[in-house]
Order: sequence, then structure tokens, then C-alpha cells
Amino acid sequence: SLSSVDRQWLASLANTNRAEEAETGANTPKLKAHPNRFGSEWTKLENCTLIDNPSNDGDSFHVKDVGGESIYRLYAVDAPESEFDSQMEDRIADQAVHFGITMDDSIKQGKVAAKFTEKLLRQPFTVITRHQNALGRSDLPREYAFIVTADGQDLGRLLLAAGMARAFGAPVKTGSAPASDLAKELQDIEDDARTA
Repeated sequence: SLSSVDRQWLASLANTNRAEEAETGANTPKLKAHPNRFGSEWTKLENCTLIDNPSNDGDSFHVKDVGGESIYRLYAVDAPESEFDSQMEDRIADQAVHFGITMDDSIKQGKVAAKFTEKLLRQPFTVITRHQNALGRSDLPREYAFIVTADGQDLGRLLLAAGMARAFGAPVKTGSAPASDLAKELQDIEDDARTA
């Protein structure tokens, strides 16, 4: 079921474009197609499905959406890497230190987080994105997004609450509240999971 925090968060995303229109006086219809480029407007892509890909992990995965195949990376949430990669060794070490475990255990935790995400995304889900470049090494663009599961819950918050991710990354403004409010909320969810 949808928590009151999730309902408030989803409502703030839905109202962000309308609030920005009111501020700018814009009255044109919003682009709903997949522009594959960063924009100031939030785009909501419904009925997305997970594409099985060996590079999928807890916080980054291949998705079939209205534009075809895309790669999305969760905003403000970082799950441990699920495979060792020498180019990512510093990141894996940082994640291990953060969770107080070895690098090998961090990778094992990353595999658990990947399975957790895969299970939650078995049913069609919603992607909410501004098409902001999340970098990555694939030939496909990778964009930051919030993912809302079939039962209306935010995937990032679920990963944090399960102790499978850390609140990490650049804060993002999702409505009229400052970006720091979302960062604090996510950190509180992680802290609660770590003390449980």
C-alpha cells in the first residue's frame, strides 16, 4: 500500500510541471514522448517493463519504455555494485566502507539488491524522469529516474528501507520543497534500516 509519504511525493512530482507553468506563464502542452535528453519537465512513462540484461543491478537497469530500450539509474540512491570491475574498484571500496563490510561482501550484497529490484519490477512499473544524463559506459544513454512499482511504491525508498542501498548522489528537487528535504528523508530511511 502507498504510504502517506509516497502519496505526498508522487503528488509533488505530478504537480511540479503545473507549478512551473504557473511561474513561467507557459500554457503549452507538455512533451510526453521519450526525448532522450535532459529537460526541465518531468516525464511520466507508464507500463514500463524490465529487460533482462546482465548489467542490471539494484539501482540501474534496462527498461522497455515508449522510446524502446533505455537504461535508468535511480536518483539519490546507490546500491552496491553486483560485479567486480577494475574500473569501479574505488567505488566498490567506498560502498564496502560505507556498509562496514568487505569488498567481496559488498558485491554479494549488490547481487541481493539486483534480485530484490528484479522481483519488484516483474510487473509493469512507472518511470518518472527529466532525462538527465546519468553517465555510464553503455552505448545506450543512461538517465536518472524515480521508479514507482506496480503497487505504487518508490523503488529507491524500498531499497533503502531493506538496507540494500545508501542515500547517495546529487539531491534532486521534486516539487516546491528544497532538494535537501528529499536528501534528508532518504537518509532518515537508511538510518532507520541500519538501526533496525
